[in-house]
Amino acid sequence: MRLFQPTGDPLKDIPALSDWRGDGLTFVELLRFLPYLKGSDDLLCDENESLLLWAGVSKACIKALGQLVADGNMEFKVTNPLTYVLDGHRSRQPVAYKKRRYKEQRWMPVTIVRSEASKAKRADDDRRVFASR
Repeated sequence: MRLFQPTGDPLKDIPALSDWRGDGLTFVELLRFLPYLKGSDDLLCDENESLLLWAGVSKACIKALGQLVADGNMEFKVTNPLTYVLDGHRSRQPVAYKKRRYKEQRWMPVTIVRSEASKAKRADDDRRVFASR
């Protein structure tokens, strides 16, 4: 298995890390492999600020994830909190089990995944590469 080599560009590194690790990248994994994305800011759900996606990321991380989602390359997928427990994380915040408004902020466990459109484009690109050989 080849090692993951970050470039320092989150717009390249996040999708590459997702591909390398397999679909379903947690924030624990993201920050373990890309420590330059750690910070003191909170990533909140755009539609609902009572939902915290992750605390302790940089502004550059938030901007890059926002752009990757807006461009249709990546998306957030709600996951079971046990996914994070397996990565060694235990949240001190209450867990949001539904995507609704809460009186107090809650943690919504998500994974970062390739969007379906991005997966289809990559598959087409792979077919072209193999067909041209």
